[in-house]
Amino acid sequence: ATLNENAQKIDAATLFPESAGPGESGSPNIWTNWTDFEARATKFKADAAAAAAAPPADLAALQATVGMIGSNCGGCHQNFRVKK
Repeated sequence: ATLNENAQKIDAATLFPESAGPGESGSPNIWTNWTDFEARATKFKADAAAAAAAPPADLAALQATVGMIGSNCGGCHQNFRVKK
């Protein structure tokens, strides 16, 4: 439930405004691949909402749900996070 509450607060356009542009906030890939970036954020929000609406009933279901949500996080961070 907490993960879903936090996920629903994500607004890509607010967190990464076009006015900031590449180099000022996040990876330049965010702006060159905006459609993909925004789609990944939307998918993460939808998957978190689905998990909250139908909580996993057992360990195997929990592992599958966490794996799915985790792949959303990892996929976005691999493509759009600035490595330090």
